[in-house]
Amino acid sequence: KIATYKLEKTPNTFISAFYPDNRFVYRVVHIINEANHIVISDIDLRKDNLSINGTEIKEPVLQKLYGSLRLRPSLGRVYVNCNGACYIVVVGKEIYHLIDNVFFDWSCFGVVVPNSVKDKDEEFESSDNEVKERVTKLEELLSLSEKENEDTKIKLQIMQDQLSSVETTLQSTKVELDSSSEFTKELKCQLASCMKYNEDSVIELHKVQNELSNDNLELQTKLESSYEKLKQHEEQLSTCNKLKKEKQKKHNFIPS
Repeated sequence: KIATYKLEKTPNTFISAFYPDNRFVYRVVHIINEANHIVISDIDLRKDNLSINGTEIKEPVLQKLYGSLRLRPSLGRVYVNCNGACYIVVVGKEIYHLIDNVFFDWSCFGVVVPNSVKDKDEEFESSDNEVKERVTKLEELLSLSEKENEDTKIKLQIMQDQLSSVETTLQSTKVELDSSSEFTKELKCQLASCMKYNEDSVIELHKVQNELSNDNLELQTKLESSYEKLKQHEEQLSTCNKLKKEKQKKHNFIPS
């Protein structure tokens, strides 16, 4: 279904070539003042109609309208209403009201602006010096915007370089972590081997201690047995010596 958008007797409704390199799609915005503006919709003139004060805007003037509502490439765009009043938008800035006595010329698009608007145009006409001053200010603003864009590009390049440096550092750190992980793994293997050897050594030590304990017990038993035998031999020897002395006494005894 074809929709027809009419801009007439609506001084707060403005259109602009919002999208770069697209002469068919225009944005409709409701603007009260510089700080109060609301997007209404987009118009695609490939399927919709746009009427300004009763005159339909269509080919072959679309490319001319697109070029009239765009500033230099990527710098900004112009918003215009049915009466020719203009606002200008610079990329990265707020909406700025254009010079009061400068109006968009709809006549080259076949649009007739009501006489009351023309009278208002004449009423608010300013001196050439004021016009030049405001235009100069706008040019300075555009120049400043270009410089800010260039500065932004430089900052982005610096950030990209820093990011690249961080990525390189992270990659180096990852390599070091991988190497440390392998070294830690090797140390864990060595530790496990040492712990196994220690456990085996403890088992062997307990085994030797048990054997020594058994040997000591056996030796103690033998010593006690030998001590008993030695004691018996000493007693026997003492008895023999005692008997021998008694025999000698008897042998040496001469009755009178």
